[in-house]
Amino acid sequence: MTKIYDYLTESFLREHVRFSLQEDLPEGDITTEKTVPSDKSGKGLFIAREPGIFCGRLVVEEVFRQITDFITGGEPVDLSWHVEEGDEFKTDEVIGQAVGSLRYLLAAERVALNYLQELCGVAVATRKIVKKVDEFGTEIYDTRKTVPHHRLLQKYAVVIGGGHNHRLDLSGIMVKDNHKQAAGGIAAALDSLRPELEKGEVVVEIHSPDELKAINNFDIDVIMLDNVSVSSLEEYCSLLPEGIAVEVSGGIDETNVVDYARAGVDRISCGAITHSYDNLDVSFKTVSPQ
Repeated sequence: MTKIYDYLTESFLREHVRFSLQEDLPEGDITTEKTVPSDKSGKGLFIAREPGIFCGRLVVEEVFRQITDFITGGEPVDLSWHVEEGDEFKTDEVIGQAVGSLRYLLAAERVALNYLQELCGVAVATRKIVKKVDEFGTEIYDTRKTVPHHRLLQKYAVVIGGGHNHRLDLSGIMVKDNHKQAAGGIAAALDSLRPELEKGEVVVEIHSPDELKAINNFDIDVIMLDNVSVSSLEEYCSLLPEGIAVEVSGGIDETNVVDYARAGVDRISCGAITHSYDNLDVSFKTVSPQ
């Protein structure tokens, strides 16, 4: 399993959800507490309004687990799901249900849906692109172009959609143009990083064949070609030493990803899957109280 799972700890989910609920319920759900009796129970159905991929079970469950800390009244909510993480579902399919205090169902609804719609949306956007390049054996990677505070969750959704995670934060080594300029060139930048090169994956952004020649004396894992045309890939790839993966990035989406995959690159990083995805339309419908 990818290391993203190691970061989605109980404490991370607890604090993330608590922040979100505090944002929505700083003084409780006043309307619900005034209009819904504390002993009234009900059922809420999660209904897909379009086809999608299920993602976000753990965080939605945490929302309903914590809602009892923000408003008063009623029995804890019991959640059950009709799909597993990563399963595809159809329009109008009931993908899960919540049974318990109607106060809790109504107060938790928006936060739960916000998480679910976002994560399902990222998973769908990822899988669309993954399927397009599957026949070429090209791997799809995400980037750090994520919603602040939601990076780990979005990167988790990328994995559920079939993609891979690039570095999670700036502790990963990636030498880009600004680093090269500040250091006085690519060789100088890499030389200053020598003590770090053995600690994890090293990615270097390349913009000319001359820069490729300059990295021969360094232990590099991935060459990133940013905003390079498909027609230029052959020249770059012919100059690469054995054992270095080729990654392309910059303006790649559903419309052109196949062209790059067909050219034989090892991986494609695509910011669009976390910054230009569409929230998936999922509703939460309460039915007759029990």
